[in-house]
Amino acid sequence: TLCQKLDKLKSLNPDQVKSAKLLEKLGYILPEAIRLCKTRNRYIHDHWVFDNDTISDGEIELMRLTGLDKNDVKSNPEKLTISDLNNFLEEIIQMHDNFGRLLKYLELAQ
Repeated sequence: TLCQKLDKLKSLNPDQVKSAKLLEKLGYILPEAIRLCKTRNRYIHDHWVFDNDTISDGEIELMRLTGLDKNDVKSNPEKLTISDLNNFLEEIIQMHDNFGRLLKYLELAQ
């Protein structure tokens, strides 16, 4: 997955790449890239509730399950608006542009 690839990038050592300075710059934005990746995965794979009452108010709910590892499963809905989703999309676009500019110059050492 993308998050796993980002984790692999995060684990690179300066001696594994041709430009340690570029790797350092990537290191500054990797935590944010990983956060966005995890949020993106939730948005894609979690369940959404489209209720006529909340939709008319401009809200939809993303269902978040917690306690799966403790056999104490609870559902915690997260209310989102179309503005929230649009803002997230803008964050993704900005990260794509910033990350892409740096990543295209990162070369692994021989």
